[in-house]
Amino acid sequence: MFPFAFYSQPVRGFTAIAAQLPRPGRFLVSSPNGWSEGCFIAAMSLTEPRPSSTILRATKILAKTNWNGNRYTPLAGDSDAVERLLDENSVGTVVAHTPAGERPLFSHHALLVETVRESISWKRCGAAGEVEAYCRAAPPRYPHRPLRIDLRQHIGRAIEEPPP
Repeated sequence: MFPFAFYSQPVRGFTAIAAQLPRPGRFLVSSPNGWSEGCFIAAMSLTEPRPSSTILRATKILAKTNWNGNRYTPLAGDSDAVERLLDENSVGTVVAHTPAGERPLFSHHALLVETVRESISWKRCGAAGEVEAYCRAAPPRYPHRPLRIDLRQHIGRAIEEPPP
């Protein structure tokens, strides 16, 4: 006999929410600890026969942190700054994974969720399990700027979106 255990993956709602969202699109995914951002990216990738959506991670757009989540610095201090970043990055849908009872590591998640819930520019457009989606309900107030993700401390360069 050898020790073993059965494991059952809990249903979080990523696959169900991915099926509810319009595509192609530009999404921002956020979670209080950052770990589930990748889960949503995987779920979305599996639902598109030819990936055509852009998925931004809140830990890269709304904060600065290293790969391990250390040296965390939020980039938006209030709801106006969050809305500006969403507009400038042309985000059309915000996906928020907020598990009950989980102690948050990152403050930007709560600020993002509060912003899209209270803003007239966003409306709830989907929910599944622990995941909610908010779609743009009004045109952006701030102009688009090419996406630039500073990864100099990780890979030695920044990733930049080509101009339209």
